[in-house]
Amino acid sequence: TITKVATSDKKSDTIKQDPQKNSNADKTKAEKKPAAKVKKTPTENTKPQKLSGVSGLSKNLEVTLKLNDKKTSLKMTEDPKIKGRYLAPFTPDKEGYPTVHIYTKISKQDIEVTLHPEKIITAKSK
Repeated sequence: TITKVATSDKKSDTIKQDPQKNSNADKTKAEKKPAAKVKKTPTENTKPQKLSGVSGLSKNLEVTLKLNDKKTSLKMTEDPKIKGRYLAPFTPDKEGYPTVHIYTKISKQDIEVTLHPEKIITAKSK
């Protein structure tokens, strides 16, 4: 029988186990590895910040979507209401697992990302 001790119980120095199942029964805290300390980051107790995207990338933003070995280039346009947000129409004709590849330059720095979103399910397959 294994008896678990809560970490808040400081009087308990041992974990009792069936000696026939484990020869390491009754180890003291000093013999065990110390528990990892968890540090709170400054953002845990602060209000979430409003994020903003990078505006003006429409001309050099390259986005391709690959679905079932068919590659489609998406013409991204910046949302006029939300600067830094880019949109492109895409209507899948088959279901499958897409791969989205994004490439652009921001402040002379190459930015390249490949994403693997969840499976696309078409209205016809429902």
